[in-house]
Amino acid sequence: MEGLRWQPPGDGWLDALEVSVRARVEALREQAAWVAAELGGAELALEHVAITPATLALVAAGGRGGSRSKR
Repeated sequence: MEGLRWQPPGDGWLDALEVSVRARVEALREQAAWVAAELGGAELALEHVAITPATLALVAAGGRGGSRSKR
């Protein structure tokens, strides 16, 4: 009988378990991608908040922060 393969008794539950575990892994990967994107946005916002006081201080000082080259 071509196309048929022998399966030990009870092998069906292993297949079902594999399908279930693969689905869980895929769902977790999707969640991880979402978390990574959210984290990236939050880190960028934090960087902007951290830079803002330094930028305001530089502007208040008339832009004389010493980081620009004078020509």
